[in-house]
Amino acid sequence: MISMALVEKFGKSYQAGDVIFCEFETGKDCFVIHSGEVSIVKISEGVEKILAILKPGDIFGEMGVLEGKPRTATAVAQTDVVVLVLDLQGLQALVSAQPHFAYQLGKILSQRIVQSYRHLTNLAIENPKLRVVDVILWKLEQSPSGVPTTYLSPQDIADFAGLPRTDVDKVLREFGEIGRIRAYADRVEVTDVRSLKRLLKPTG
Repeated sequence: MISMALVEKFGKSYQAGDVIFCEFETGKDCFVIHSGEVSIVKISEGVEKILAILKPGDIFGEMGVLEGKPRTATAVAQTDVVVLVLDLQGLQALVSAQPHFAYQLGKILSQRIVQSYRHLTNLAIENPKLRVVDVILWKLEQSPSGVPTTYLSPQDIADFAGLPRTDVDKVLREFGEIGRIRAYADRVEVTDVRSLKRLLKPTG
């Protein structure tokens, strides 16, 4: 629970539907939800995808304050919300006053490190087809158990794998024709996980 002293000092209110920040904006603040819910959304090929619904105590926009990088998605108030708006000094004040947020921030940063490493290993794959397979299977691992769907658009896959969209479309079409996947505008359903995994196994 966030102390009222921090809410009074750093708090800001948004009404349901308000945009808190937009994708590609440069930000130097992060946000901690005191009350209400925030949706993190991304628009790809005209389709809005909800990446996450965040609740009280959740931190978002942290890379803005830590690295000053552009936002990678848009944050929208799902309900009326109150958030703490924190620059680096404000974040330090939060962690000092309520140390459990340091643990939460550490988890977020460790996830970022894993994602960066995973991205580099993907880019090291020379075969474009295998690079696409690697992205699909990695994202599939993050899906709930037993759900063979990864909510990535073809453009998302192209962006992550560093490939031209035409190459990705070709691979998805090929896999679709032989019944390994079904590709849609906002997701890829894997119908034959085992065969995709076999493609990535080293031979010899």
